[in-house]
Amino acid sequence: MALCSATNKSIGANKMLYETCKNLFRELQLEDLILYLYDPSKKHLYQHFTFGIKETIKNSFNPPFALSLNEGVVGFAAKFKKVQLIKNISNCSSYIRDIPNTSSELAVPIIFKGQPIGVIDSEHHSTHFYNHVDMSAFQIVASIISPLAFEVSQPKVKSPLEHISTLEELMKSQQLFLKSKLTLLELSSLMKLSPSYLSKIIKADSGLSFSDHLNSYRVNSAIEMMNDAPYKDYPMIDIAIESGFGSKASFNRAFLRHKGITPTQFKK
Repeated sequence: MALCSATNKSIGANKMLYETCKNLFRELQLEDLILYLYDPSKKHLYQHFTFGIKETIKNSFNPPFALSLNEGVVGFAAKFKKVQLIKNISNCSSYIRDIPNTSSELAVPIIFKGQPIGVIDSEHHSTHFYNHVDMSAFQIVASIISPLAFEVSQPKVKSPLEHISTLEELMKSQQLFLKSKLTLLELSSLMKLSPSYLSKIIKADSGLSFSDHLNSYRVNSAIEMMNDAPYKDYPMIDIAIESGFGSKASFNRAFLRHKGITPTQFKK
């Protein structure tokens, strides 16, 4: 059987997973095959790839795309790291129906370094459809793909540039800079980063300290206000406060630092 034809190292782990599961589905002429992966942060199994019936099924059955380790045949297989060969699901109390007219199921856990990281699952409309040959094929594939499944299931680590992009999006969408008392600790907590790391990547990207970077957004906000007709006669202190500065003095210092002139000179 051509179960692992995608062996080129240049092919990503996710694509190799897909091709291997697709080959298993085709070689055994299955009606349905689902690759579940375990998300340790949410403590559930989610459907990563589906082949066959589930690709065409509509929403009438509202299939459970996420299962805990104690839910259904799939959850049982993962929790106890044990193959589940169900010849007749009418005799299986743990079965959760998510495909119409199915009568048998085969669920094989994917184990990596002793820990369950996913399940290869298949259902069929006939009873007694799956046999020990099918079970062996599933187990071979589960063993082959376990390191790939582990790699794909792990939380992705963002690069510094991705964190900066997230920071900019937060500043634009939530206008966090308008909070005059916004601290590095508060912002880093929101972004789930350490304060020192956030400060470091801001400095590397812009050459500015956290406070100077924050003030750059505030200065630009103030400039937008000064260029806006409704704010033409607005007192400078009000523009400063509404832009996130705590005082007119801090506004003047930041404006001079970032633009080389004072707010009053700019307004003229």
